[in-house]
Amino acid sequence: MSCTTVVALPTQGPRGPRGLDGPAGPIGPVGPMGPKGNQGVFGQQGEVGPGYAATSATAQTLVDTGTLTFNTQVGLAYTAGARIRIYTATYDAFMEGIVVSYDDIYGILVVDILLKQGAISNPSGIPPDSASDWTINITGIPGLNPLGGIGGMAYQEPNAVSITGGAITGMPTPVNPSDVVTKGYVDTHLAVSTADTPPTGANDNALWWESDSGLLYIYYNDGNTKQWVIACPQPDTLQFLQIAAPFSVGITGIASPDFVSGLDMTWTINSNTATLNNPANMRPGQKGTFYLFQDGTGNRLITTWGNKYKFPGGIKPTLSTAAGAMDVINYTVYDANTLACTFAAGFA
Repeated sequence: MSCTTVVALPTQGPRGPRGLDGPAGPIGPVGPMGPKGNQGVFGQQGEVGPGYAATSATAQTLVDTGTLTFNTQVGLAYTAGARIRIYTATYDAFMEGIVVSYDDIYGILVVDILLKQGAISNPSGIPPDSASDWTINITGIPGLNPLGGIGGMAYQEPNAVSITGGAITGMPTPVNPSDVVTKGYVDTHLAVSTADTPPTGANDNALWWESDSGLLYIYYNDGNTKQWVIACPQPDTLQFLQIAAPFSVGITGIASPDFVSGLDMTWTINSNTATLNNPANMRPGQKGTFYLFQDGTGNRLITTWGNKYKFPGGIKPTLSTAAGAMDVINYTVYDANTLACTFAAGFA
């Protein structure tokens, strides 16, 4: 008889809670880089923006002030206030100015002109002395201190001034507002006078160009005295006349030498009662020669002499009489009233 043992298994109890995670393991090595992808398609190119380069066939004369209108291309970038240069290659001249307005539909450009450089010679143009091959583009404001003097004199334009016979005039209104004070100082204190005598009532630092000698003077105030002193030492221009060719007073019965023209003079006499007037612009110490020629007739005489010609013994010379004969008067200016003269006749 067999026996079977039956073992009763206990039932499984409930699952307990999860235990804590263990520490993370080390990071593994970086995998190999994947292959480079294909380049993407280029995007569409944007539209080209408006530019400034322009041309105009509008006939205009070269001016340094006023308003001019040019027919040019449409769709440009010009706006009011831009500074531009208007150039003619035919005459190598230009104007600069400020854009007043630009119509980008009809291409009409209106410019307030500030300055010009060069000249146009075109008598057959309509209007006369006009050009019609203008190239137009943007330009910058002139740099500071182009004259090498007081800083900020950018308002000085190439054609802005005149010194004929007196003070500098015609200074334009400054382009840069910061130059207004500088221009006011120059106009008040640094006027330049052109004359053969010093200007009266000059301010300190005023300039005087002595028209006889070509020397430039400055009115200098050292705190004790005021006086005209040479601003930039340079040779007297009359010194250069010593090697110049004689100037001619022509074939005439009256001679009026001017030593600004030269120190030596030629004169062909065609009168029996000729007159030799006193010279102009005599400077003590200068020396020279008068070459006197008889014309084709001969027997010409000087019967009237200026009172500054002084000869030995007070005797005026007698000229040669042959047609074409040459006599010579050598002189030295002693003072403002005396030319010490010697005479030699009959050069052949």
